[in-house]
Amino acid sequence: MDFLNNYFKYDNEITINGLTNSLAHLYVYNLFKEKQENIIVLTSTLYEANEFYRGLKNLHNDTFLFPMDDFLTSQAIAISPELKTNRIETLQNLKTTKGIIITNLTGYLKFLTDAKVESKLNIKLKKGEEINRNKLIELLEELDYKKDTIVTSTGEYAVRGYVIDIFVILSDHPVRLEFFGNTIESIRYFDEETQMSLKEINEINLITNGEIKTDTKSSLYDYAKPSIVVTIDNNRLKASYEKLEEEMFEYRVSKNLPKDTRFMFSFDDINPDYNIYLNLLDNKSNTKNNLNFSSKNLTNFNSDFAALNESTKVWYQKGYEILFALTKPNQKKIIQSTIEVPFKFIDIPLTKGFIFEKYVVITEFDIENITKTEIKYKNSYKIGRKIKDLDALNLGDYVVHLAHGIGIYNGLKTLSQNGLEKDYLEILYEGNDKVYVPVEKISTILKYSSKDGLKPKINKLNSTAWAKTKRSVEKRIKDISTELLKLYAARKAIKGDAYASYVLEDEFAANLENSK
Repeated sequence: MDFLNNYFKYDNEITINGLTNSLAHLYVYNLFKEKQENIIVLTSTLYEANEFYRGLKNLHNDTFLFPMDDFLTSQAIAISPELKTNRIETLQNLKTTKGIIITNLTGYLKFLTDAKVESKLNIKLKKGEEINRNKLIELLEELDYKKDTIVTSTGEYAVRGYVIDIFVILSDHPVRLEFFGNTIESIRYFDEETQMSLKEINEINLITNGEIKTDTKSSLYDYAKPSIVVTIDNNRLKASYEKLEEEMFEYRVSKNLPKDTRFMFSFDDINPDYNIYLNLLDNKSNTKNNLNFSSKNLTNFNSDFAALNESTKVWYQKGYEILFALTKPNQKKIIQSTIEVPFKFIDIPLTKGFIFEKYVVITEFDIENITKTEIKYKNSYKIGRKIKDLDALNLGDYVVHLAHGIGIYNGLKTLSQNGLEKDYLEILYEGNDKVYVPVEKISTILKYSSKDGLKPKINKLNSTAWAKTKRSVEKRIKDISTELLKLYAARKAIKGDAYASYVLEDEFAANLENSK
């Protein structure tokens, strides 16, 4: 939509008022094409950041999300590993690609690893090279990888003789390194579910699994500069920042922390060289460096093509140019046979149409009964044997919540708490009870499976049934463990001929594991 450049301006410190969400997406997209520099889009909440990301990702593939939970306690106590992985992925992309980065207030102000230190944390492991195995294990600990007996999830590693398994962050599958002495003899991807080898590769890039603390701290802006910061609804952002400051003060008091304890940067700490303020819809002002527009969203036609045809006639008579932004060939055929006034097709994937100046832009989401496409919240964080993302769930699936037991997944719901909107998984329980789980905590939900596909009994909230079930399972596990201990004690008491242990045995066992 190059015609928009006849209206838009991209000057430093300019304020643009009165745009719909779709027009705001187009403004940022055109700004990136005009300036060819990184763009940071700053929103008040994670929900708004996700919404903006969804719209912009359709327009520009190099659009990245840098998400952080809106609530301070989540940062201070329990950081979501999914959101952390998404942030690391974005920072890695910025090393090689200029793009548009969407973040919320707490993501923008977050303390990050010193950018100069972080750039040195990537290590390439190559087949045939020599590296001290013990030094590699120390390095994995420094890079915040967690040791386990078996690797199934992002950020884990395991050691078995001359074999080291690592689930490198941002990788689709873990890798298995086989050593001969201190030489990497082979590197193979393997399936985290079955533990079977997939394919051999020559090298793997080992990057940090955590946001490592350093004496000197960097912000997202430090990683992205030179960049332009586009602030969405500046007055709302200021109010959110004041609320965040109050939350930080209350948290320090509740934990008896010193007054100078800091959890993130203040706004004054970050001073972008280039700022643009994008206020949506009716935030108008008449200061010198402001552009005021009049725009509005379209009402959905619910597949009523006769009403759509009549509306286009009215718009055409008023002097509007009619544009259809459609991606489905069958819709184009219907429009060509239905609309009786002149129009044009444009090849731009918008999520909502609008009326702006002398143009009416109509999308497939305005024609059909579709309000918005669902955000999938999918990233590179992998958890073996657990639900990895919303693609793994369908309406009506039985799921297991650790605290509440077996319920039924009922879709994604947007809820508002204290003025902040967030997306939650709705789980139904007996008696029309419901539990809402934040989407970033999706890995805490297990998909139910049973022998022969039998339907389970749904639990009732606040009942003792689920607690009894867990205690029963724990008792059975304890009983089995006791029997195993007795068995091992009996075996140990048996006297037999001693035999020698050889290094070759370990190598042979490791090869058996890899040949499954």
